[in-house]
Amino acid sequence: RKYVKGPDAAAHKKKLEAVYQEIKSIDEKLSKLNNQISNLSINNVKSSQSNEPLSKDELKKKIDKLKTDQNTYNSKKTSLQNSIHSNELELKKKIADLNNLKSGSKLYKTYNFKSIDQINDKIAEIQSLLDSGSLKIVDEKKKLKEINSLKKFKLDFNNFDSHQKKIDAQSSEISELKSALTTLNKSYNINQINSQFSDYKSQLQSIYDSNRSSYLKKNTLIESKRSLINEKNTKYDQLSTLKKNYDLSYSKFLKDLKSEQKRYQSKEKILVKLSNLFEKKKNVQNDLLIYKNKGLLIQNLIRYFANLINKKLPDDLLNNLNSNNNNISTINHIDDTINKNIPKRKIEMYDDLQIIKKDQEIFFKGSKTSKKNKHKNNSKNHNQNSSASSSKFTLEPDILLGLSELNITVPLSKDDCDRVIDELIQAL
Repeated sequence: RKYVKGPDAAAHKKKLEAVYQEIKSIDEKLSKLNNQISNLSINNVKSSQSNEPLSKDELKKKIDKLKTDQNTYNSKKTSLQNSIHSNELELKKKIADLNNLKSGSKLYKTYNFKSIDQINDKIAEIQSLLDSGSLKIVDEKKKLKEINSLKKFKLDFNNFDSHQKKIDAQSSEISELKSALTTLNKSYNINQINSQFSDYKSQLQSIYDSNRSSYLKKNTLIESKRSLINEKNTKYDQLSTLKKNYDLSYSKFLKDLKSEQKRYQSKEKILVKLSNLFEKKKNVQNDLLIYKNKGLLIQNLIRYFANLINKKLPDDLLNNLNSNNNNISTINHIDDTINKNIPKRKIEMYDDLQIIKKDQEIFFKGSKTSKKNKHKNNSKNHNQNSSASSSKFTLEPDILLGLSELNITVPLSKDDCDRVIDELIQAL
């Protein structure tokens, strides 16, 4: 099993502590700078209008208030001035329009009427002359023509009067706006505001001038503080990088460990499978061996008994036996392939060991006559002796053992061998 090495936690902790120590040192420097900045003194300047000193912040507040008042005044003043200007332009246009109307009327130039009543009075005067009958016919016609012109002019004069009323209203509005502008100037007293503004600005500038060295020192301290803050942020970034790299290494360690555990478990499964396959292989080998031995035994017994009784086997049976021989050869080849790497058992013998071959003992014989009947048998004819000897046969122990393994009844005579051959063929 492979050993998976994880990240060095002790070395990682040591690096973190070193960075934390540097951050602590930076914090101490920042604390000293803050104390120096807070201990810088700022001088006050007395106001020219008061015996009480005004600080820089108070002066700024007053200046800001004056700026607000100035902006409000300027905004209102600009609005009023714009309104006055636009009304004056409209008034000039209306006056010009009225003058154009009047210049186009001859009766207006002749009589210069100021109102409708004056026109009505003039019409009544002419009508009175006509009613007196003292006028000549020519003069009477002129007066009638004049009356018609005056009546027509009366309609035009109404238009003049409407324009004049608009002009008067516009003039009144302009007067009100100018009055509001005057009131605005009085209420704000802009001259005083401007004077105070200049005074406060002068005092504030005096403060800046008197504390210029302090401000320069303060700016230097602030710049140093900013540099330390940047350095501190860099250290925090370094901490973040160290933690991130350690987390990545630890994650990789867990992944490799899990992979190794999985590989080890897979290897164990493979070993179990190989063990099972080897067990199956042993079983198959045993089955193949049994099948091989049984097939060879049956074939040998068939040939043995066929030769024993001089029986010719059918061609199809001989072909079947040859086919079985090929199958058995194939089985032998498979068995040799399976066992080619299996170490052979080695048997060692003593140098002076002698091997004695034991003759096979006949376990089964045909019927045997006794000595008492020996003379009777000798007295029988030659044909009977020949027939009796043909029915007697012996079987070797290997043949008997093979028939026993196949559960086939042992033949008692050669006549019974056909039955044994048939049973062996069926077993094959």
